[in-house]
Amino acid sequence: MRDTRRNLSRSPLNNNRLADAIFLYVKVKGSVSRIKLKDILYIQGLSDYIIVYTAQQRLVMHCTMKALLSGLPEQDFMRVHKSYIVRLDKIEVIEANKAYIKDTVVPISRSHKNDILRKFKVWNKEALAKKR
Repeated sequence: MRDTRRNLSRSPLNNNRLADAIFLYVKVKGSVSRIKLKDILYIQGLSDYIIVYTAQQRLVMHCTMKALLSGLPEQDFMRVHKSYIVRLDKIEVIEANKAYIKDTVVPISRSHKNDILRKFKVWNKEALAKKR
């Protein structure tokens, strides 16, 4: 049991098999909050800290973008800028070098634009196939 706790404290990601859902564990002011990955809108990086945005809250945690991105599901999340990771199914519109998520405009860097457009097309095809 002790090893499990140690691993949880090192990684913000954990797969909870009992609930068959994936969560992000965020340590905020001494307490640990659990966020469903499907509730995340986008993530903003600020040096060695990240801000996780959901529709209900904004949580700050000590973690790098690279470390977090390596553990997120590749089919759901994508880095679109050096400071932003988005959840693909939360994007409402992609226009020029911007992605619109709810009332927020997330910048898309030139180096990531073609990748996100390709990924978005693939994701949309998969989403349509699942609905049928």
